[in-house]
Amino acid sequence: MTSRNRFIALLAMFAIAWPNGTALATSIAQSTLEKPLTLTQGQQVIVDLRDGRQVFGAAGPIVEGGFNVFPAEGPPVFVGPKEFVLARDAATGAAVLLPTPRKMSGGTKGLIAVGVVAGLLGLVIALLHNDK
Repeated sequence: MTSRNRFIALLAMFAIAWPNGTALATSIAQSTLEKPLTLTQGQQVIVDLRDGRQVFGAAGPIVEGGFNVFPAEGPPVFVGPKEFVLARDAATGAAVLLPTPRKMSGGTKGLIAVGVVAGLLGLVIALLHNDK
């Protein structure tokens, strides 16, 4: 197989694999959650925080900046969207709210793109150089 044919075969494999891989990942993510997660005001919840603590109490209204949890004793605890891992129903233990996914910065996306291009370029050069 010549280097040109290898290069064309690699491009064909990437062209076939890329859309199928992303479609598969999307379908898996959508099928994982059978019903939408809903946290209602006044619902008794257990909130797992990122620092390992848990907060028990009634959920307050959800706002952009997070939500309050009103424990049976003591002051309300405000839980921001980046502070918790999972909010569960106190009675069933079922998940009722997941944190908002963190968005990747433009700089990180750029570094990943440069890395992918450099890796593919190195692969192509290695395949072309190997033919000699």
